Amino acid sequence: MKNVILSIFALCSITSNAQNEPNKQTNISFADTFQFTFGFANLAANESMMGDAHQEAFPLITGRLGIFNYNRFSLGLHGSVHRMSIKDIQYFGNFSKTTAFTIGPYLSYYIPVSAEGLIEPYVSYDYTDYTSKGFGKKLDSESDGLGLGIDYQHKVGGKAYMIIGLKYHMNTMRTSTHPNWEKYMNNYNYLSAKVGFTFSNNRL
Repeated sequence: MKNVILSIFALCSITSNAQNEPNKQTNISFADTFQFTFGFANLAANESMMGDAHQEAFPLITGRLGIFNYNRFSLGLHGSVHRMSIKDIQYFGNFSKTTAFTIGPYLSYYIPVSAEGLIEPYVSYDYTDYTSKGFGKKLDSESDGLGLGIDYQHKVGGKAYMIIGLKYHMNTMRTSTHPNWEKYMNNYNYLSAKVGFTFSNNRL
């Protein structure tokens, strides 16, 4: 995990330097879109071990950097963190809270809908590291996920856009269990909602 994070920071540094170099194609840009939001996670969770064991999470803190932008497409990296309280220890064990850190790439495409508004659907790969703590104990777990989201962005001046967004997370836990329990233990899906700001060049 440390190697993944170091590689991501190195990539961000390279692309940020590339942004300062002359670009012959005006429809290509580097590292010129950044998003920062707050919100809720673990909403409308499916019937699963993780969903049944945890309460809704607030705040969900997310960030997103568009590293490579071509026309209306954006390819970049996203990250988020949220903490959930355990609501029923019979599903998950004797812990009090779980912190989830998510990171991965995303691909988006924005569509203007008015002079000052646009929608931006996106798809993401979500690697999530979970740390559950409480009563002197600690449990680490991981998942791989697919995220499908959509943001509405309203221009508020200059490069700034105020946004609201929804994302559906479909996660597969990296656990081994009896086949009869595999679906319940490993499939963890939920909805998240966010509000915040995007800063970007050359959109509207």
